[in-house]
Amino acid sequence: MPDRLALFELIDRKLDFTDARHRVLTRNIANADTPGYVPEDAVAPDFRRLVAGSGGEPVRLARTDAAHVDGRAATPRFRTEATPAELEPSGNAVSLEIEAGKLRSNSGEHKRATMLYGKYLNMIRQALGKGQ
Repeated sequence: MPDRLALFELIDRKLDFTDARHRVLTRNIANADTPGYVPEDAVAPDFRRLVAGSGGEPVRLARTDAAHVDGRAATPRFRTEATPAELEPSGNAVSLEIEAGKLRSNSGEHKRATMLYGKYLNMIRQALGKGQ
């Protein structure tokens, strides 16, 4: 079972991932007319393993001082992999329809993580007697 504030860490990692994936997908769209360009997609970490705490990285806040909340690195890196579709005569493999669909899906994931973060924060505020 993850420690008490680990949910914030998980949501933060999810938001970092959706941000990184958004950059990768928009780069694909920007290069839709670039000859020989092969689209990529970010590879999501295994969030189920992170929640379970088995294997992978542990789920806990890194603290260097009792007053610090979170000591994570500012720019996490996510692995990307090529996702070529049908090649154009120029050698370009970007499908705008596929990339737009991935962007919509990624936007929904980001919105859900943001809403969950807000709900968890409100729950903690209420537990502390601060209201909403």
